[in-house]
Amino acid sequence: MTTDTSEQGLESVIVAAMTGAGAATSAADGVVNEATALYGGTGWVLGDWRDYDRDYAVDLVQVRAFLDATQRKAADGN
Repeated sequence: MTTDTSEQGLESVIVAAMTGAGAATSAADGVVNEATALYGGTGWVLGDWRDYDRDYAVDLVQVRAFLDATQRKAADGN
C-alpha cells in the first residue's frame, strides 16, 4: 500500500477525521469524490463546495440548516 503525500491526500485524511467518514477518493478522470455530508468524527458536517458563497465567506446552506435547527423564530424572520 502506498501513502498519498500530496495536498489532496492530506485533505482527504483531514476530512475523514473531521467527519468520521471514509477519505475522499479520486476517480480515474481526476475528479475527487467527497464523502457525503455526514455527522461524525469531531461533529463537523461536510458540505457541498458549490454552496459556499465567496462574497460572504460562508456556506449558506449550512448556516440556514443551523438556524432552522437552533433558532427557529430568527430563521423564520420573526
